[in-house]
Amino acid sequence: MKVRDVLSFGGLKNAYVSAGAKGLDNQIESISVLEVAEPSISTWVTKNQLYITSFYAIKDNYEMQKVVIQSLSKCCCCGLVICHLDLILKEIHPEIIKLCETLKFPLIVADSSISFIEILNPIIEKLSSKNSKPYNSTIVRSDFINLVLGNDSTEEVLKEISFNTKSEISFFDLNFNCMYSNKSDVDKAFERNYLKEKFSWENIDLKNIRYKTFNYTNSQNKQRNSMVYFIKAKNNFFGFIVITFSDKDSIQEKLNIADSLNIPCALLFSRKSRITDMEFSYQQEYISDLLVWNFRSEEFAISRGKELGFNILNKHFAMVININNFQLRKSGESLEHLDTYIRRWFLPSISNMVKSYDCDNIIHYRSDTIILFLSTPNTHQHLKILAEKIINMFDSTSDAKISIGISSYFSSIKDIPYAYNQAFDSAVIGRTLLGDNKVIFLEDLWFFHHIKHMASNPETIEMANCIIKPLYNYDCEKDTCLIKTARQIFESKFDLANAAEKLFIHRNTLLYRKNQIISILGYNPFEFPYAMNFYTALLISNK
Repeated sequence: MKVRDVLSFGGLKNAYVSAGAKGLDNQIESISVLEVAEPSISTWVTKNQLYITSFYAIKDNYEMQKVVIQSLSKCCCCGLVICHLDLILKEIHPEIIKLCETLKFPLIVADSSISFIEILNPIIEKLSSKNSKPYNSTIVRSDFINLVLGNDSTEEVLKEISFNTKSEISFFDLNFNCMYSNKSDVDKAFERNYLKEKFSWENIDLKNIRYKTFNYTNSQNKQRNSMVYFIKAKNNFFGFIVITFSDKDSIQEKLNIADSLNIPCALLFSRKSRITDMEFSYQQEYISDLLVWNFRSEEFAISRGKELGFNILNKHFAMVININNFQLRKSGESLEHLDTYIRRWFLPSISNMVKSYDCDNIIHYRSDTIILFLSTPNTHQHLKILAEKIINMFDSTSDAKISIGISSYFSSIKDIPYAYNQAFDSAVIGRTLLGDNKVIFLEDLWFFHHIKHMASNPETIEMANCIIKPLYNYDCEKDTCLIKTARQIFESKFDLANAAEKLFIHRNTLLYRKNQIISILGYNPFEFPYAMNFYTALLISNK
């Protein structure tokens, strides 16, 4: 089959040749998808193979596109098909066209609405028919080893692979999410729970493990024999393949199938991970701009958000979930384990729950905080129920503690930065005053929120320092910590036993310090009306 032949049928029927028409008589012996767009492709691309790509990974790097095309031509590949031109690549650079003309290397542009699968299958069928060879798992590996990107979903790719294995098979990622399965929902749920229980990411060690077998009885009282195959490449672990087999099936046969799918799945899963990381990076940048409103217009903010899957319209509340362990960690303590847990487990679970209320609700994780912008109607009851569900979910699966702050109602998208600050302050102040795992509305601590912002006024700071000054001078002269003691008494809600415990001193020592404070100030700052004035000064003072 020649390159020009594929332009007359299947997914390339409406394609056009952008450059390299003098190479249309090149012979096609196989077809595959080009995912890895780098110079090293010369070590594995195949002679007389037609490649399909969207150039997603290097869409703005014309020099790298030239390197890739030069490598394909040097390895005697027969041509390159560009998919989704108007969606991803946008345009073909004149230098690319010039290069393909010089190399007589066919550059074909497919109809942007056509998927990779629609191009692959008809050509594979023609090639298989011509060679009179069955379409088996070996061909599956060859044809899908680099299948990624474009608009073809991971699920569609795995579905195509599964069809050719003629097996009951499931694919799970590192987070035990089922990427695709041709089994019942009951079997999928059992497999997920089994993997989660036996191969938890926090203690998994698969260096010397290739596969494991297990069996169980399903709800129909049917015995199910299964193999868990670990998708690995170059000491990296990507996920699981679970193949079900009968007593008559050979385990070796199923193992051969899994082996043939290992590299394609590793590439597919790593692609998904890379794309996810890239999208997350773009989302981080957008959220950062959103929280300070770094946009030239509302229209630009809306359109840019939609490109990243964020609809900022019709949002009325900001919710901040503060991961307290990050702020309260001891010096040198690593919380990488907690960060991994939040990203892999907690965030997806919260996202599913939040989006079940409204699919347009926004949720994003940055640093030590999970940020939500909600379309929830103006009812505190709904928000409180949602927040308490989040606390229960976190508390039941982790030893970490959180605080949740909720802003007041807002209607304009330009109020999002202010709403975020309200929610963040509510979470932080709430943790200080009320402890962990509490839901705090801005209205609950409205005056504390504004007292905090009073600290930007020099006159206010001067007055606060004046009120604190007697204790400050005493601490400096006697090397004591009476200001710290006073602050802890307030934050412990006048529970002296609790305050003493937090300060790591005996209760009698705390009572002695308290009396010292009263004596030095000449009044009792822990009783009204002085208490409000004094605590406000503690909050604002820079002493």
